[in-house]
Amino acid sequence: MDRTLSLRRFGGQGIIIISLLLVIFLPRILVGQWYLRQATLYESQGSFSYAAVSYEDSANRLWWMNGLFEKAAQSAFLAGDGSAALGLFRKATGKGDLSSSGWITFGDLYSQAGDIESAIAAWESVGADTPDSASAFSRLAKANRQKGNFQKAMEEWGEVVRIEPQNAEAHYNLGLLLMTWQPMDALPELMLASSLDQELDGRVQVLREGLNLAYLQDNPAYHLAVSGQSLASIGEWDLSQEAFLKAIRLENNFPEAWAWLGEAYQHTGKDGYPALQTALTLDQNSVMSLALTGLYYRRQNQIELAWSAYFRAASLDPYNPAWLQALGDLSAQKGDLVNALDYYQNAVNFSPQDPISWRALALFCVQYDVNIANLGMEAALQGLKLDPENWQSQDIMGQVLMAIGDLASAELYFDKAIKIAPDQAEPNLHAGYLLLLKEQRDEAYDKLVTAYHLDPDGSVGWQAKRLLDQYFP
Repeated sequence: MDRTLSLRRFGGQGIIIISLLLVIFLPRILVGQWYLRQATLYESQGSFSYAAVSYEDSANRLWWMNGLFEKAAQSAFLAGDGSAALGLFRKATGKGDLSSSGWITFGDLYSQAGDIESAIAAWESVGADTPDSASAFSRLAKANRQKGNFQKAMEEWGEVVRIEPQNAEAHYNLGLLLMTWQPMDALPELMLASSLDQELDGRVQVLREGLNLAYLQDNPAYHLAVSGQSLASIGEWDLSQEAFLKAIRLENNFPEAWAWLGEAYQHTGKDGYPALQTALTLDQNSVMSLALTGLYYRRQNQIELAWSAYFRAASLDPYNPAWLQALGDLSAQKGDLVNALDYYQNAVNFSPQDPISWRALALFCVQYDVNIANLGMEAALQGLKLDPENWQSQDIMGQVLMAIGDLASAELYFDKAIKIAPDQAEPNLHAGYLLLLKEQRDEAYDKLVTAYHLDPDGSVGWQAKRLLDQYFP
């Protein structure tokens, strides 16, 4: 009897406890479900900042439901609130509750905040067998290249190629990295990338020509040096630096590799002078080393030293128009326009089929107001005839016409140059200035802004910014 009574009392207490728990938690659960419905509504309406708050509120109340903190984080990300999104992603990871796409976005946010190490850790958390693995590997490859971990980046691009055999970006980047490691294996990747994406064709053809040249000698150091020069020609200076370093490790007394390493160092924020000096110590008659040393002095505005280096290069290689053009430019900077004109004219006389020499002569005439209407026009026409599909030929023709006052014709040539090379800042700058002369301010503003954005840290961007500040304060 006592035992039955005890059980009844216990049962009655259990009902009371359950009732109390329901009183405490049921409103919390109901409110959480209401917040979840609101979050879904806000998300469908594109009100992501409200959706983020509502998802977070529902996550705090419906603690057993997975994915709510991630939904809150993704909504905050879509609302543009990176700081809030990072905090919410951290809460999601604290619960061990983050999808592969969530890890991708989490890493992207860290990357945007400049925390590359945390970004890499997030992307490495993406499972290798998930649909997002290729995206993770591509991000890891880019981050590791940025850190200088080229071998790791090459392996990661290899994983992307394995997962997505038709990924042109992956084949292209794998090819670039192979050029710093095993140049002879790079061409198949680059050619496949070009076949998958025609926009890569121009750069791949430049690299292909360099690799074909490298094949002419059975010398691994030479292969790497030529590969590095090809990478430099398309602006891949970090990779070209790596190729030159490897070439020097294989053959320490290779002056041209040392000279090119000095050039690459200048483009990656290092002091290139010691490497250039090493090159000339190894061979004081190396034309390439002298030319790159002259370029170094030009950047330092040491005109006399630059002139001496190019003069020696020209004496050793007298029929190369590049050195004559450089001497012409330096002579003009020294104020010696008579000798400058001689150098430019000798360059076209030695290489009458070279459009670069004709363009250089035309540009000299425009910049220093030397017989623009006759000599400048003839040079621009020759450059255009020899290389009509080059944006510089069109742009320089436009500059000559603008200088002699034919603004309508000049505008047509600037437009052609922009059409050929929309990523080049110079024709946009020149078109913008011409439109200012024509008092077409709105159109001029657009061209100048484009020029600035295409070259924000260069001389063309600086000129565009100066005109924008002057005419559109």
